[in-house]
Amino acid sequence: MKRFVLTRIIGLSLLSVTMSFASAEKCKCYEDMSTGELQKKVEELSASDKLPFGMGIELMKRWANN
Repeated sequence: MKRFVLTRIIGLSLLSVTMSFASAEKCKCYEDMSTGELQKKVEELSASDKLPFGMGIELMKRWANN
């Protein structure tokens, strides 16, 4: 029983640490860009197949609001 609890604690600890690092790596710096800058960056990244999904969504939201 003690081994099961210890295994669960270690597993959940590793999971929480991994998730916190993954969320820290997300760069939302594009939210601070102007729409023109964002559009240029999206075109750049799209051409190299490295466009983050969130960045494309942000640009579409801005186009929809204008």
